[in-house]
Amino acid sequence: MNTPDDSTPAASSSETAVPEAASSSDGTLPNETPERDVPEKATVYDVARASGTSVATVSRVMNDADNVAEETRERVEAAIQELRYRPDRTARTLAEQQTRMVAVALPSFITPFHNELMKGIRLSLRGRSVDLLVRDLGSEDPNAELAHFLDRGTVDGLLVAGAIVDEAAADELRAWRAPAILIGDERDGLDSFTWDDVAGARAATEHLIEQGHERIGLIRTRNEMPLQERRI
Repeated sequence: MNTPDDSTPAASSSETAVPEAASSSDGTLPNETPERDVPEKATVYDVARASGTSVATVSRVMNDADNVAEETRERVEAAIQELRYRPDRTARTLAEQQTRMVAVALPSFITPFHNELMKGIRLSLRGRSVDLLVRDLGSEDPNAELAHFLDRGTVDGLLVAGAIVDEAAADELRAWRAPAILIGDERDGLDSFTWDDVAGARAATEHLIEQGHERIGLIRTRNEMPLQERRI
C-alpha cells in the first residue's frame, strides 16, 4: 500500500485569495464618505437636529424672518434640502390659523383683460408659498354664487374681479372673516382697485375723432356695472 510522500507538494487551489480592504470603525471603506441617515419623512425636529439649531429657529427660517444670522440660515436651508423636508400643510394651517391660499372670484366670461389680470396675480404670488384658488361665479346670479362661497370657502384673502357686487353681497364681504378686495368696482367700507374709466373712455373717443370717425358706438354687456356707466 502506497502512502503519500511527505516531500510531495500539496495540491493548491486555482483560486487566489484577495485580501479584504481595511474598513474604518464605522464600517465605511477608505475614500468613502459616510452618508447621513435620511428619515423616510423628515420632520422639523430632524431639520433642527441636523442643522444644530432649535425648532423655533427652523420655523423662523421657513417663515423668512429677519432675526436669523445668515450662517445659521444657510445651515438650516442646507439641512432642509438634504433631508428633503416638506412641512405638513394641515398642521401648519392649524397652528397658524391660515390656509396660505388666496381666491379670485370671476364671472364665467373670460376676456383678455381677465387673462392679464390673472397673470399679474400669479406673478405676485410666485415664491410666497401661497396657492391660488379660482372661483367661477357663473353669469346668471353671480351674487348668489359669491354668497355661497363666502359661506363655505376658507381662504386667507379674496379678490372679486369683473363681477357686479350688490349691496347684500357687499354687506357679507364687509363682515367676512378674511380681507376682500374689489377689482373694477367700488363699495363703501371695502378696499378696491379701480382705474379712471372716464379718462380712458375720453382718450379712446378723442382718438377716433382725430381719425375722422363721426358715428362712434360702444359695445357693452347688459349688466349695469358702474364702470360702464362711467365710460358712457
